[in-house]
Amino acid sequence: YEAGVALEVNSRKYHLDPESWKATQERWSRMARLDITVIPVTPQRRRRDSPGLMSDIRAALDSARLRPPPRVTFKRRSQAA
Repeated sequence: YEAGVALEVNSRKYHLDPESWKATQERWSRMARLDITVIPVTPQRRRRDSPGLMSDIRAALDSARLRPPPRVTFKRRSQAA
Protein backbone atom coordinates (compact mmCIF):
# COMPACT_ATOMS: atom_id res chain seq x y z
CA TYR A 1 0.00 0.00 0.00
CA GLU A 2 2.93 2.38 0.52
CA ALA A 3 3.62 2.36 -3.21
CA GLY A 4 0.00 2.81 -4.24
CA VAL A 5 -0.08 -0.26 -6.45
CA ALA A 6 -2.83 -2.87 -6.29
CA LEU A 7 -2.90 -6.27 -7.97
CA GLU A 8 -6.43 -7.52 -8.55
CA VAL A 9 -7.16 -11.03 -9.77
CA ASN A 10 -10.36 -10.97 -11.81
CA SER A 11 -12.01 -14.16 -12.98
CA ARG A 12 -14.91 -14.34 -15.40
CA LYS A 13 -16.87 -16.28 -12.81
CA TYR A 14 -16.91 -13.39 -10.33
CA HIS A 15 -16.49 -10.29 -12.48
CA LEU A 16 -18.46 -10.54 -15.72
CA ASP A 17 -22.06 -10.44 -14.61
CA PRO A 18 -23.41 -6.87 -14.90
CA GLU A 19 -23.45 -6.09 -11.16
CA SER A 20 -19.97 -7.48 -10.52
CA TRP A 21 -18.55 -5.68 -13.57
CA LYS A 22 -20.08 -2.43 -12.37
CA ALA A 23 -18.65 -2.95 -8.86
CA THR A 24 -15.21 -3.68 -10.34
CA GLN A 25 -15.30 -0.50 -12.43
CA GLU A 26 -16.41 1.58 -9.44
CA ARG A 27 -13.63 0.11 -7.27
CA TRP A 28 -11.01 0.89 -9.92
CA SER A 29 -12.36 4.44 -10.21
CA ARG A 30 -12.11 4.94 -6.44
CA MET A 31 -8.53 3.68 -6.48
CA ALA A 32 -7.64 5.90 -9.43
CA ARG A 33 -8.96 8.95 -7.54
CA LEU A 34 -6.54 8.01 -4.74
CA ASP A 35 -3.61 7.66 -7.19
CA ILE A 36 -3.50 3.89 -6.80
CA THR A 37 -2.37 2.00 -9.88
CA VAL A 38 -4.45 -1.14 -10.42
CA ILE A 39 -2.92 -4.10 -12.21
CA PRO A 40 -5.81 -6.35 -13.24
CA VAL A 41 -4.85 -9.95 -13.92
CA THR A 42 -6.74 -13.10 -14.76
CA PRO A 43 -6.14 -16.33 -12.85
CA GLN A 44 -4.89 -17.85 -16.12
CA ARG A 45 -2.26 -15.16 -16.60
CA ARG A 46 -1.17 -15.50 -13.01
CA ARG A 47 -0.56 -19.21 -13.62
CA ARG A 48 0.80 -19.06 -17.16
CA ASP A 49 2.69 -15.78 -17.46
CA SER A 50 4.41 -15.22 -14.14
CA PRO A 51 7.49 -13.59 -15.73
CA GLY A 52 5.35 -11.12 -17.70
CA LEU A 53 3.19 -10.37 -14.70
CA MET A 54 6.23 -9.80 -12.49
CA SER A 55 7.60 -7.43 -15.13
CA ASP A 56 4.33 -5.45 -15.06
CA ILE A 57 4.40 -5.33 -11.26
CA ARG A 58 8.02 -4.15 -11.18
CA ALA A 59 7.26 -1.44 -13.75
CA ALA A 60 4.27 -0.22 -11.74
CA LEU A 61 6.33 -0.15 -8.54
CA ASP A 62 9.18 1.69 -10.28
CA SER A 63 6.72 4.27 -11.57
CA ALA A 64 5.09 4.58 -8.14
CA ARG A 65 8.44 5.44 -6.56
CA LEU A 66 8.48 8.63 -8.63
CA ARG A 67 5.39 10.03 -6.90
CA PRO A 68 4.46 10.62 -3.28
CA PRO A 69 2.76 7.67 -1.60
CA PRO A 70 -1.02 7.88 -1.48
CA ARG A 71 -2.62 8.74 1.85
CA VAL A 72 -4.70 5.62 2.21
CA THR A 73 -5.08 2.76 4.61
CA PHE A 74 -6.17 -0.73 3.79
CA LYS A 75 -7.82 -3.64 5.44
CA ARG A 76 -7.65 -7.22 4.35
CA ARG A 77 -10.83 -9.01 3.47
CA SER A 78 -11.18 -12.54 4.67
CA GLN A 79 -11.66 -15.05 1.88
CA ALA A 80 -15.18 -16.25 1.27
CA ALA A 81 -15.89 -19.73 2.57
